Amino acid sequence: MKQFIFIFVALLGLSGLLQPAQARSQVDTQSYRNVAVMRVAAESSTVSPQEAARKAKARYGGKVLSVDLKRSKEGAAYYRVKLLSEGNVRVVRISAEK
Repeated sequence: MKQFIFIFVALLGLSGLLQPAQARSQVDTQSYRNVAVMRVAAESSTVSPQEAARKAKARYGGKVLSVDLKRSKEGAAYYRVKLLSEGNVRVVRISAEK
C-alpha cells in the first residue's frame, strides 16, 4: 500500500513538473513572427525605431508611448508609433524605408 501511495505521489509530482515545460513549448507564434519581421526589416530598412519615434513626434507632437515594427499585407515594413497628446492616444504609421 505504501508503494502505491509513493508511486501515485511521484506521478502527480512529475505531471506537475511537466506542465510548465509543455506550456513553455506552446510559445505564442505571434512572438516569433514579430522577431522575424524585426530581423528582416533591420536587414532591409535604414530607418531605426528611434528615427521613427523622432519623425512621428516631430510630425504629430506628443509623447511616444511605443514603437513596433510591422509588415503590411503587401510586405512593406512600417513602424506603428503610439503617441500621447493632450490626454489622447494616437497611432500613426511611419515607413521603415527611406
